[in-house]
Amino acid sequence: MPTWTDICSCNICIHHIHVDYVGSRAPTVGALGDAGRQTAPAFAAFSTSCTSAVAEKAGMRALKSSSYSPHPSPLPEGERIIRDSPMLTIVMLPGMEGSGTFFSPLIEALGSSIETQVIAYPPDQAMNYAQLTQFVEQSLPKDSPYVLLGESFSGPIAVLIAAARPAGLQAIILVCSFVCPPIPIPKAFRNIVSTFPIRLIPKIIISRYLLGDYATKAMTARLGIAMSKVGVKVWRERLLSILNVNVKKELSEIDVPFLYLRASQDKIVPKSASEQISLLKPSIIVTEIEGAHFVLQTNPTAPASAILGFLTDFGIMPEMQRH
Repeated sequence: MPTWTDICSCNICIHHIHVDYVGSRAPTVGALGDAGRQTAPAFAAFSTSCTSAVAEKAGMRALKSSSYSPHPSPLPEGERIIRDSPMLTIVMLPGMEGSGTFFSPLIEALGSSIETQVIAYPPDQAMNYAQLTQFVEQSLPKDSPYVLLGESFSGPIAVLIAAARPAGLQAIILVCSFVCPPIPIPKAFRNIVSTFPIRLIPKIIISRYLLGDYATKAMTARLGIAMSKVGVKVWRERLLSILNVNVKKELSEIDVPFLYLRASQDKIVPKSASEQISLLKPSIIVTEIEGAHFVLQTNPTAPASAILGFLTDFGIMPEMQRH
């Protein structure tokens, strides 16, 4: 069995960023093509607005915790490090609105050191966690190593996939996510709560909870547009999925390096969510980032630094490939 020294010395070449959008009403896998070129200006505008918001909060990009020391013991049986691979891809699973377009600030912050693939969810198909997991599995890299990143709503999907130990999976990253309902609600009231008309909530309130002090008019408007494209039945199914989720058993079966990014000012997913995951999976690395629930969008530099540091320290992405 290889030691951490062996793992850290493996040769993994990282190439340029490449973004794939998978799902209905999204650019197809592969080159972005015409659809990608048409939406690129919008992505760039959103990324710029995020950067401006962070600039207004000088000093807020600093990591509260920046320790990524790997565990001193070797990887367990079935370790996923693939040597001499031509590229490593971070597969990104979006939050509850499901479009994946809000990953653009993080992708830009990661720079040219790693490839990315964004999987968008159909906005017109009501799918529960099991169905969305199957949907994602069909689009995962087949012959190359990858890291699975689940943001907020998608955390349980990432856990379900990682628990199956698919070939090529190197690590898992959860961002402001959970394995059980972040706010417990009695079972008798779950169906009632799931019918709450999310699309009728004023944008200013949604923005305050998701973006916090980083909210800008441009970012709030973009969020409203993305949410308006999701069908009412789809919102209901996704909310009901959150209220009934329990992937604690699957969490215990994950055998790859595990990073959790927690936002210091998260008003959606409480700190107790990451604490519960830490109790169930003591080997997990929890790093707190300054920011609100949409920390990847409003403070992308700090999460990008945490992710690259994590991948480097675990030998998944050698130090020399970061420069």
